[in-house]
Amino acid sequence: MPDRIRKGPSALLLCMMGIVACNVRFVQLTGAADPLWLAPLYVVTLAAPFLVRFREHVVYRGVWNLAIVLVFLRLVLHASTAELAFVLDDGLMLALLCQVHVLNNLRREQRPDLLFLNSYLIAVITGYITVDLSFAFTFLVYAPLFVVGLHLQNLDPFHTGRHALAVRAAWRESLRRSALLVGVTLLAFFFFPRDFNRPALFASYFDFEGDASTYEVGFSPRLEFGGIEQQALQSDRLVMRVDLVDGEAGSVPRFWRGATLSEPTRSGGWEPAEADLPASSVVRDPDWESRWQGLRLIRSGGAEAWTGEVRDVTRVRVTRAGGAEQRLFLPREAFSVELDPIHTAGELLVGADGTAAYSNPGELRFELQLGREPRDPAPRAPSALELAPFIEQPVSLYNQSARTLARELSRRVPEGAGAVEVASEFAAYLASRYPYRVPGAEGAARTLDEFLGTDAGGHCELFASALATMLRSRTIPARVVSGYVLARPLPGERSMAIRARDAHAWVEVYSAEKGGWFPVDPTPQQVLSGAGGGWLTGTVAALEERWATLTSFDAGSRSRFLQSLVSLPGSLLRGAENHLGPLSGLVLLLVLLILRARAARPGPPATVIAMSRAFDRAGLRLGPHETPREGLQRAHASEVDPEQLEALGAAVHAHERDRYAGVGAAQGG
Repeated sequence: MPDRIRKGPSALLLCMMGIVACNVRFVQLTGAADPLWLAPLYVVTLAAPFLVRFREHVVYRGVWNLAIVLVFLRLVLHASTAELAFVLDDGLMLALLCQVHVLNNLRREQRPDLLFLNSYLIAVITGYITVDLSFAFTFLVYAPLFVVGLHLQNLDPFHTGRHALAVRAAWRESLRRSALLVGVTLLAFFFFPRDFNRPALFASYFDFEGDASTYEVGFSPRLEFGGIEQQALQSDRLVMRVDLVDGEAGSVPRFWRGATLSEPTRSGGWEPAEADLPASSVVRDPDWESRWQGLRLIRSGGAEAWTGEVRDVTRVRVTRAGGAEQRLFLPREAFSVELDPIHTAGELLVGADGTAAYSNPGELRFELQLGREPRDPAPRAPSALELAPFIEQPVSLYNQSARTLARELSRRVPEGAGAVEVASEFAAYLASRYPYRVPGAEGAARTLDEFLGTDAGGHCELFASALATMLRSRTIPARVVSGYVLARPLPGERSMAIRARDAHAWVEVYSAEKGGWFPVDPTPQQVLSGAGGGWLTGTVAALEERWATLTSFDAGSRSRFLQSLVSLPGSLLRGAENHLGPLSGLVLLLVLLILRARAARPGPPATVIAMSRAFDRAGLRLGPHETPREGLQRAHASEVDPEQLEALGAAVHAHERDRYAGVGAAQGG
């Protein structure tokens, strides 16, 4: 085909545009800068083919450089007056500014080495901060652009025309090299998996959680109202997967506890009591019994223990995704916890309230046995002194509305009603009277007083805090619990997922007639239906789950992967034995399709094969843009054996006759 010259922007310029756009996206994903600050950089980057034509004009260069200096001074001023964590934010913005400046002001005689070096540093730094699926997709776009850009900048000077064949060859070669680099990286990742016990390098400086624009619904070990200025994101990030082993899906508890918050603060929030925090050593709480090598924990004794025979046992296998959340998130119905024997690199930390954590934030697998609490023999009832901390609350303006509402609702409850009836009445009123609002939603209540005194509505933490405060004002022991709520499973479903958006807060109430603590949820139930967002949401969630498996890859994950490889042949043989007929038909059909495709695919002409062999015997090879005639001329100029040169000339002439004969026949037809 003719070697046509590409018109319009050069391939290198378009490649550099893609690299800079990916850099802006990298920084956006870290939350280090507000999207409003990044929007002009996106616009100027995409406008590069239009702006680059003015780079030689004095007015354009003057205005551009003045704007760069003003923004640079603004960043320096902010960096000199802010904390060290914000210096990294300003550094990333300055690096982006440098990228956009180079893209739109690079002269013909200059090379874009600074742009490639700067983009590599941005990718490395932001990759250390973010590990979500969006970063992975952006990096898959960035990597081939980076490699092909390095290739293109060595073909011709900047902004000269690119031959179409040369550009396509550069893309093919760069994609192959990118695939090779990704493969080598995955192999290195497999042989040297992540060590979650080792603290991250500069972790204290790479914390962008305070950015309200990136706040998402998730587990919190304490309740603090206010401070959320933008609506929280409801992420589908996988937290845990619950697989049913024995029993019915309907018997799996909905509430999975992460922390109990029994101490109210004067500002209206809730904190865990010091005694309820997980111990700082491996399971030395007397209410738990443990042993390593398959670390099995069984509740035995204590006010909240299960004793005697457990009825209606349900077994589930839980996989906790890797991440910052180190809690095990156990339902109250759990009476046996067995960790995967592979997990020996961390410590299991257990609190007096029955919550547990594991010191290694990598992927964790454990098995639970769930059952109903037996009534005989009954556990020891706590004394009034032991229950006193769950009734106390500070006198504060922040809880005045809740105490007043509790006095009014008490008139609806029959005299002498127990904790169960009072809690049910209060919870039903809150769920029917106040609407649910996502945290940070526009117009939503920010404090407990605003929540109860207006129709603004609020999130689950406000509902739980209101109910716990109201019950305590009526001398009923109560505490707030934070964790996750499991959506009701579909009929026949045996695998259930708990995601970040399923984070929830509810209340546990103590009742002697119930024989202990029982959960009460005052949040409107329609918001806990767990309805999905369609096939697209499910697909994205599945991809994020697979990506989370990769980012949480540790030594335990590698051991399980090797075990699955060892057992794979046996599994395939067993599957083949069970489905021998359909499998044989499928293999036969596949063989027939391959044979048909090979027969239908035309091979190269005989003259092309003969010419290629003649070039090989002569020790020559055609270049990517060299015609057979040009190769023959090069052979005449080099020291090639006369006999081989004559055979090469005959092969080239035969190929040209065959080609021209084909062209003539096509034109005649």
